Amino acid sequence: MAIAFRAVGAMVEGSSDPHSVALPAGHTLNDLIILMCVQQRNSGTGMTFTATGYTERSRNFKTAGVDMTCSILYKVHDGSETDPIGVSSNFSSTDWGCASIAYSGVDTSTPWDVANVDDDNAGTAAQTWLMNDITTVTANAMALSFAMTNDNNILDHSSANGHTIRAAGASYSTSVDVTYCLGFSEKLIVSAGAAGMPTWNQSANNDDQWIGTAFALRPAAAAAGAGLPILETAYGGGML
Repeated sequence: MAIAFRAVGAMVEGSSDPHSVALPAGHTLNDLIILMCVQQRNSGTGMTFTATGYTERSRNFKTAGVDMTCSILYKVHDGSETDPIGVSSNFSSTDWGCASIAYSGVDTSTPWDVANVDDDNAGTAAQTWLMNDITTVTANAMALSFAMTNDNNILDHSSANGHTIRAAGASYSTSVDVTYCLGFSEKLIVSAGAAGMPTWNQSANNDDQWIGTAFALRPAAAAAGAGLPILETAYGGGML
């Protein structure tokens, strides 16, 4: 079963806690639900995000230049989810944002193909950024690129390198209180190997700092016997 993008929800941002984050439209059983959480300027300790039933996959935090945290939580959809999802942080009165995204066709027992690759640009302000690559080990894995900046930069790609943006632009950029934005894109890797990351671009208010993570989703195993030819058997001069 091939991995397919299902939907992405709107980013919820502000200093309220918890945030009420809507499940992606059209979600169904066995989808992988991913929560993308971002925050900046947090006194050198970073922020931790939690939601009942969801597991933290990554928490990338940097202190060089501006403090920034980007985190991924996930859950295989089993029907126990609340909608909206109550996503909490470990700091009160600190502005942060979160959005949900869903994929179908992901292996429900081993959704992640390889270890994620965390990266940042070491506090250097730059309009564009190419994060470190990820290498898949399973055919037809889906590579994911999750990027964040510390201003309302309205992200896009200056070089897509085969990626399709699923969350970026003005809808995932904020100028309220503390400014930040996120970008999230995908690329199907048919043959296992180096995925090739996109070059992210700040289309407004550049140059600012970057942080991000590369992931890869593993496809669900094909059903037993799928794709095998059906054999006809001779019987009494005819065919069954």
